[in-house]
Amino acid sequence: MSGLVPIAVFIDLYDPKTNGIEERFQNADPVNAISFTSPITGFGTGVYKYLSFLYSGATQTKSGDNLEASLILANTSTLRNGSTAPNKLSMNYAHDAVDKGWNVHIHICKMNTAFTTVEDRISTDSWTVTSMGYDATNIEVMLSTGVDAVGGNIGRFLTSSLVGHLPITGNIRTK
Repeated sequence: MSGLVPIAVFIDLYDPKTNGIEERFQNADPVNAISFTSPITGFGTGVYKYLSFLYSGATQTKSGDNLEASLILANTSTLRNGSTAPNKLSMNYAHDAVDKGWNVHIHICKMNTAFTTVEDRISTDSWTVTSMGYDATNIEVMLSTGVDAVGGNIGRFLTSSLVGHLPITGNIRTK
């Protein structure tokens, strides 16, 4: 029987207009920031501070026309006396990502057993932050693929002036 494989997720939140990194987070080590270098130029390189989150990965919508993923963040934190309080830090990061129209690169990595060093990058996903929702315990940040997000409510739409001639009906014929 094989042992457990230590996996961590690193995220780059960036502004797509400037390609500037806004925030870097990892969910492996709550005590120390982790340095990580990826072959993707400008992304996946730097020091990643800790944020408690789960990454759901890609799922297809019920209608089959979109790929979505989500980041789940804790909406409460446990205080030293054992009581809980709202996690203002997570809520602020999630709100900024949606409000400012940021995108995200998510790097899934194999770690050493102490979760201090990246041994291998398994995959990298790129998403557009489209919306968020929350309840008393969780914050869910919804992510969509860049192409599929065009149909979503993100404030940008494909127009003929941006991409040239577009079909106006679903009835396309070839000769």
